[in-house]
Amino acid sequence: MVVPQVGGGGDRGSEGLVANYLLALSRFHPRIARLVDHRVKVLVDHGLLRPDQLRRCGLIKEEVLALRRRNGVGSLAEVRYVLYETKGELTIVRERDPEAPDPELVRIALHDTLPRPPLANDPDRPRDP
Repeated sequence: MVVPQVGGGGDRGSEGLVANYLLALSRFHPRIARLVDHRVKVLVDHGLLRPDQLRRCGLIKEEVLALRRRNGVGSLAEVRYVLYETKGELTIVRERDPEAPDPELVRIALHDTLPRPPLANDPDRPRDP
């Protein structure tokens, strides 16, 4: 007995390659890239939890506190940043020198989360009726 294959009977390996290729190409389109990837998010900033960023990342405070304990950090006051990386990993940066300037990556992440008016050429800007 012959069972018909759905989808043209293509090789599953080549289907996966095509899907990965299309995903890679989509990252060059800004609107699609925002759905697939995200920028680094700052979950803790100089010892202070940022609940809005935790919610955006689908995390809860207890996960950050557990990470702190696993890394031998006594309190959030010892943490300069907890970063939610683009691949979903959490990174702790300890507070070494409170007066040291923030690295560029962190400045960008903090800047991205501040409310700001849309630019005139922003494609996501609400249009006037």
